[in-house]
Amino acid sequence: MFTQGRIRVLALCVADIACVLLTWALMVYGYWALGKWLTYMGVVTSIGRYSPSLYLAFWPVPLVFIFINSSFSLYHGNWMYPAAPLSPVEEMRRLFGSSLLTHIGVIAVLAFAYQTTEGFSRVVIAFSGLLTALGAQSFRNWMRYILFKTKIGQIPVFLAGGGEVASHVTTMLGNDAYSGLNIVGYFDGVDKVRTNQKKRREKQKNIFKRGLPFLGSLRDIVSVAKKRDVKILLACQDERLFRQQLEEFSSWFTYIEYIPSVRALPLFGSRVISIGGIGGFEMVNQGRMKIKRLQKRVLDTLLSSIAFVFLLPFFIILPFLIKMTSHGPVFFRQKRLGRNGVPIYVWKFRSMYRDADERLKILLASDPR
Repeated sequence: MFTQGRIRVLALCVADIACVLLTWALMVYGYWALGKWLTYMGVVTSIGRYSPSLYLAFWPVPLVFIFINSSFSLYHGNWMYPAAPLSPVEEMRRLFGSSLLTHIGVIAVLAFAYQTTEGFSRVVIAFSGLLTALGAQSFRNWMRYILFKTKIGQIPVFLAGGGEVASHVTTMLGNDAYSGLNIVGYFDGVDKVRTNQKKRREKQKNIFKRGLPFLGSLRDIVSVAKKRDVKILLACQDERLFRQQLEEFSSWFTYIEYIPSVRALPLFGSRVISIGGIGGFEMVNQGRMKIKRLQKRVLDTLLSSIAFVFLLPFFIILPFLIKMTSHGPVFFRQKRLGRNGVPIYVWKFRSMYRDADERLKILLASDPR
């Protein structure tokens, strides 16, 4: 049953390796080429005074990155028995930490094993670590998109419940390349006698717009799961009914994901806690922490500065392209609500008609659809 999950884990490992190799290759050859160009221009510099082949000695770096990622549960929890992934924000946070540890390890190896970092550029190592941290999730998302489109590496799960929550979960997972969870059927109702064909079709039509197969009542879940070797359950049931069947579910399913209601609890900034043996959730209001706001401001400034440097050539070319292809101003300005409700103006390169706002108002007024 976990075969598809392990294929997914392997694909994510490939994405991580590709990210590390590409970032290192770009930095090594880019820094070396910069040094050659400066030397050609007559600038005396130590930049790029090394042979790029020296960096082949760091071939274990991608493997170390994968090992640390595995330790951080970045491969759907347990790589042998994968289930639900981390949230995107938590995944990005852990990938950043993993990349940081990996590249600090590279510097440590140079300092302690070789007793020197001479011959190797610390700029290359530092920026490789930064680019890996920033790019790893993008590489993973591209791989997830490929898996989603090819229907490979999709982890089969059963769904318990047929109400609003179950319908919402089904819709979300059906359009979500990130999670990798594939609902192969749902169970609803407590009667052991299966719903007749007419009611089954009506239920599928009214509750599950995607035509999810109805596999029986809630009492049939374990027996059907054993036949199909499905070991992950998404329980979208009433709490009382879930508690009644929890022991039965635990006799077979390796993972039981309980979802009490749509958006009942915040996803980001929360964690499971135990107080006196009683389980619960801790919900963190990070917006009230000054250090968190400072961290976000620094990260936003850093990322936007890096993006601006890389995109600057396009910023120079775009105004000419806009003027060549259409009449009107280069920029489009629109009022938005900013911090504390204070209006601000947001600017962008114009990609629409110069009177787009007026055209939209006329369209909305003349066409009810």
